[in-house]
Amino acid sequence: MASHGASGLERFLRGGVADRILRYGRSPVFLARAFRPVVGELSPVTVALDGSERAESILPYVRSLARALDAEIKIVRAVHARAFDAVAYPSQIVRMTLEWERGEGARYVETLVGALTREGFRARGAVVEKEPAQAIIEAAAEERGGFIAMTTRGRSGLARTMLGSVASRVSERAEDPVLLVRA
Repeated sequence: MASHGASGLERFLRGGVADRILRYGRSPVFLARAFRPVVGELSPVTVALDGSERAESILPYVRSLARALDAEIKIVRAVHARAFDAVAYPSQIVRMTLEWERGEGARYVETLVGALTREGFRARGAVVEKEPAQAIIEAAAEERGGFIAMTTRGRSGLARTMLGSVASRVSERAEDPVLLVRA
């Protein structure tokens, strides 16, 4: 489906059809930006993963689509120190935690890329130290023509307002199409 990319107050007041489908539906949603030029090739598939089984539930879809489209798979793992952490914890603890997360993230991505490569896919990965939505958008924007694949929890109301939604921010801001699967 096409998305108009409404955000902020407009999205809050009017809502979005895609949002409602994701919250209440069970089918994956492939969002393409309305009024954007059509892309000729859907490669690479930028896959946003956080190390959780929930996020990894996107992988069967990615494998199927990458095989059908002969697309490269690009795994992205964001590592980010939240503003709360910087205030609540001594800087040394935040620095050590980020260091650990970078190392674990690199091992995680390397393991997934290795498994995908053994399955016959063209795959690569990156660990990006940035706010997750921004990391995903920028990783996808490095090459034109691909799409982003990720899961969403389908939160709404106060939970979404308080906790935010990386999937929502990505789908609102990314120039590339986004495949969202509710997990």
